[in-house]
Amino acid sequence: MSLNGNLSGISFSGLSSGIDTDSIISRLIQLEQIPISRLQQRQQQIQQQQQVYAQFRSNLQAFSAAAGALNSSAVFNPLTTTSSKPEVATVSATSDALVGTYNLAVSKLAQAQKVASLAQTDSTTALGKEGQFVVNGKAIQVQTTDTLRSIAQKINDANTGVTASIIDGGSGSTYLTLASNATGIKGKIQVTDFGGDSIVGLLGITSGAPSIREPIANGAASL
Repeated sequence: MSLNGNLSGISFSGLSSGIDTDSIISRLIQLEQIPISRLQQRQQQIQQQQQVYAQFRSNLQAFSAAAGALNSSAVFNPLTTTSSKPEVATVSATSDALVGTYNLAVSKLAQAQKVASLAQTDSTTALGKEGQFVVNGKAIQVQTTDTLRSIAQKINDANTGVTASIIDGGSGSTYLTLASNATGIKGKIQVTDFGGDSIVGLLGITSGAPSIREPIANGAASL
């Protein structure tokens, strides 16, 4: 029997029989730790397997997406197209298109659209009508004292996107014309009556005018 350490603790090693109890206890503890170590190793193996399965799942999803894309007929169309001026024209090709370079020629430029009234007596006689009509969303108020010329001036002052002009061919051959300030479909003119006397109807814009091919409700649009 031996006494080790300071007065704060007592340690017995071997006792009187000479047996090394410290080694025995340490070995017993190691033996008890073996199942825990095996469980920890198994846990690591499971985690590694989960990572492999996750990677396999990600690869399988990517393969499925790539296979699904093959359902599109565009995938098997090897032709691509480009336009030298995409702001002017765009181009696309089908699977049976012939390879080559194509030139787009403009044979006729878009023109500013126009609307004309029926022939009026003159441009200076008061119409004697009162009402309101709309040109491209801008209201034009007409008084009984307004003439064809003053109405044209009101339209121009309203910044409607059109220019109103008077074609004076003499007594009984005076016309009010509306010409768009922009060419093409974006410059389409719309004229409608809004209230009071039918001013555009009186001028022949909504009915009877030979230049009107596209009537709209209470008015007409340029073609």
